Amino acid sequence: MLHLVAAYAEAQGIRTLQAIESRDNHAAIELERAMVFVASEYPGDPTLVLVQGVLTLPA
Repeated sequence: MLHLVAAYAEAQGIRTLQAIESRDNHAAIELERAMVFVASEYPGDPTLVLVQGVLTLPA
């Protein structure tokens, strides 16, 4: 499903996708990391992780 969202976002000219995940949702975070997303702390809430990915737009 994440691949479909990323493809749609790219087609619409969106350059960055972000997701806010529960720190306990290891499966989602690992899937996003496998797609070259970067996980970082979510400001103000240590139970959450901000995951961001920069999309490659067609030339």
